[in-house]
Amino acid sequence: MIALTTTTGRVTFIMPHPERVFRSACMSWAPKDWPEDSPWMKLFYNARQWVG
Repeated sequence: MIALTTTTGRVTFIMPHPERVFRSACMSWAPKDWPEDSPWMKLFYNARQWVG
């Protein structure tokens, strides 16, 4: 994860990396009843649908 903060500390920008946690097994914690695909995988499904 990348995080940037202004010199005043008032603005923080965090960029997650969903490509690193597309599987539930890759997450630091996930409920046991989650499927193989983590919720982040929806981002890739939506992108693929948008591209066509």
